[in-house]
Order: sequence, then structure tokens, then C-alpha cells
Amino acid sequence: MQNGEDSAERPCYAVIFSAQRTQEDQEGYDTVADRMAQLSAASPGFIEMQHARSETGFGITICYWESEQAIAQWRNNVEHRIAQERGAADWYERYEVRIAKVLRAYSGARADKRRSSLVQSDRRVEEGSGHV
Repeated sequence: MQNGEDSAERPCYAVIFSAQRTQEDQEGYDTVADRMAQLSAASPGFIEMQHARSETGFGITICYWESEQAIAQWRNNVEHRIAQERGAADWYERYEVRIAKVLRAYSGARADKRRSSLVQSDRRVEEGSGHV
């Protein structure tokens, strides 16, 4: 799924965590969030993580996993469990977790940007080869 890879040949699972943050203990939250990112990335079956947060504190984190078994192992990780409990008690006004099977993934770029970079690339090739 990285770099626009088509995952049709290799379905995976997405754990979608959305939450509204409180204003409490930002430093503690950041430390634990960084640790969870490191820990999940080192876990068997982890593929990648994407994250976005608005200025109002609403955030979405999506972790992609190879299997439901990998998700279960992550869910039951002791450090992750402690972070979940602390999040529910201190850091989140509300949260929701969804798990979905990703059957296909693809990406693209705006046509005018892609065309512009192709034209520039073609010009560089022509200039480099002595053709103008």
C-alpha cells in the first residue's frame, strides 16, 4: 500500500481510530503516542500508519495490518493496553475504533501537476541528450 502500490493482490486490514482529544497533559500524550507508533511499527504484521489531527483536536489514525491475528496481537500488547486505559481516562473526550478489510487501494495525482512534471522530465531528457 505504500507509494501508490496496488494492494488488490494482497488484501489487508485497517484499524481506524478516531477521537476527540481533551486539552489535558499534551506532553504526556505526545510521548505515549510516539511510543505507540514505534511499538506498532515493530509489531508482526504491521504495514503502515497514517494520521491526521485538526486544530480542534479531532484526529484519525489508520493502521494497516496483514491479518486479523496481527490486529489481535497489537490489541493485546501490554503497553498498548496501558495506553488505551490512560487515553480513555485522560486524553479522549470520546473515541471510536473500526476495523475494515481493505480489498483494493490505488492512488493518483492531479492531472495538471502530473502532466507538468512529465513535461519538465521530458525537457530534462531532451536537454541532457543534446536535443532541444
